[in-house]
Amino acid sequence: MGLDWNPLGKPRPGGEDVYYRYIGQKSDPDSWLRPNDLKFGKGVFERAVSEDAFHASQISPYETLNAPQVGTHPEADRWAAERYAEAEQRPPTLDEWVENLRGYQVLALLPEDDGFPVYTNWPLNPIWERWTFRAEFLKDCEEVIGPDLLNRAWLNHFPPQLENYGSQLWDCASRYARERNVEHVLNARSFDDEADIADSPALTAHVIASAARWARQWSARGHGLAADY
Repeated sequence: MGLDWNPLGKPRPGGEDVYYRYIGQKSDPDSWLRPNDLKFGKGVFERAVSEDAFHASQISPYETLNAPQVGTHPEADRWAAERYAEAEQRPPTLDEWVENLRGYQVLALLPEDDGFPVYTNWPLNPIWERWTFRAEFLKDCEEVIGPDLLNRAWLNHFPPQLENYGSQLWDCASRYARERNVEHVLNARSFDDEADIADSPALTAHVIASAARWARQWSARGHGLAADY
């Protein structure tokens, strides 16, 4: 399956206790970059938190982005209707199709930003969302970022750790790009020049810089990183 990054939900004001207790009771401490004061283990089970309570205690990335919703926003309804003809399994009528999608938040209608990476499996399968970053590509960049930063890619991060991680990745990308004279790709959304696609240094710098920008964008929104592999 490989490694993908998704933004982690963030605690709702007043819901911090429930949020962190649930994460503590459901997580292996070794799966986090630095758990800080998060308590793992037996103690957290004395006041077990349900999954429903956990979801109520957090602000999801969807809520943060406030994407148009089917059934609420006309542009989302139009998007849903356009998907009907191409759907492999669909109800008999368009109205039923749109009703079944009521409440779905359409990230595809939001403008591009660094939180929506170009390195993603999102178009391939609905198990991935537009914000999913294909961090598996960092394995091809180990000579630049080093084994420590690469290993951290498989860990979950809270926002402060994600911000720091993104800064370290950016430093690596910037230094490497200067050395290889490919600094023009650091802030590029994608490659404008086809010659850059085949250029290994440009591609390497772009992958690392894209990962760094993703980390900075989501940490700035108050979200951490959930590693999926």
